[in-house]
Amino acid sequence: MLPGRFASVIVHGPKGPQPKNGADYSDFTQDQLDPKALNCVGWHLVQALCAFDGGRPGACRNGVCVDVTATMVACQGPGHLCEDGAPACCPDSKAGKQCGHSPNGVSICCNADATTCKQSYECCSGNCNITDVMNHTGVCTALPVGATCTDSSQCQSPSECDADGAPVSSGARGACCQPAASGMLDCDRDEDCCTSKCLPTGGDEFKCRCSRQSETCRTNGDCCASASKCTNGTCQPDIVICKPDFDACQSDQECCNGLCDAGPHLCVCRPPGDLCSRDAQCCSGNCEGDQCQACQAPTITCGNGCCPANTRCCGAGPTGIPSCQSDCVH
Repeated sequence: MLPGRFASVIVHGPKGPQPKNGADYSDFTQDQLDPKALNCVGWHLVQALCAFDGGRPGACRNGVCVDVTATMVACQGPGHLCEDGAPACCPDSKAGKQCGHSPNGVSICCNADATTCKQSYECCSGNCNITDVMNHTGVCTALPVGATCTDSSQCQSPSECDADGAPVSSGARGACCQPAASGMLDCDRDEDCCTSKCLPTGGDEFKCRCSRQSETCRTNGDCCASASKCTNGTCQPDIVICKPDFDACQSDQECCNGLCDAGPHLCVCRPPGDLCSRDAQCCSGNCEGDQCQACQAPTITCGNGCCPANTRCCGAGPTGIPSCQSDCVH
């Protein structure tokens, strides 16, 4: 039926797509339509038919158009996809509306913790704890440590949803576990801990905490900062051996002072004006405001340090770096 017309006269329209001039058109030929009892329908008749059928409004529920009846409120129930976001979800027993993640990572309308439920899929946590067996009703509760999860919001606080020591995202699967940052969270086994291990803390208590030096570990993430490397199953200090001044080098990272001279390729101290983070990096032994400072009088800056007042700064010697000498040999 074309806009502005009482009815659409189908039989007289040409077959094919509607012309740009707005004329009537038909998907069928006149020969096909002639045997039909009715080829023209007024909108009043269609409206009357809709009213006769109940006049039920429609709604999108779980990806399907359905009738909204008196027994079906105009909102998406627990387990339905959040097609229109949280506002389209039905309120739970605490009058809240949530659009959460199901255990398989799909966004669904769900009920918050401490609200009534009958099935686990109704809960944002994915866990309905049945408390009334006769009526098969219960309470939505967060997932315990060890349970499969797709988001940390599903887990009992302060536990989080991790996989291989990293928080899960984008619907990936993980397990609710105890973070080890505080070292104060209870555990029964290593698998209860996101990183580190379940270790004794005194008496009969076990907590998720980092492993100290010589304690057992699985990965570097199990170890405390003071012994940050897991070597042969135990945590050991990550010792970095650097090269002292005048040792051969190829990069700044090799040198204790953090500077490899590009010319002779030797580790050297940093002259006045260079950036620094500690006194030992500077030839003057003085790092202030992130910059190496000049030697204080009566000493003078020379190569790898400050020359005393009774010495002289002589030119490059065997090392190629100026040095303090009692007298320079020409």
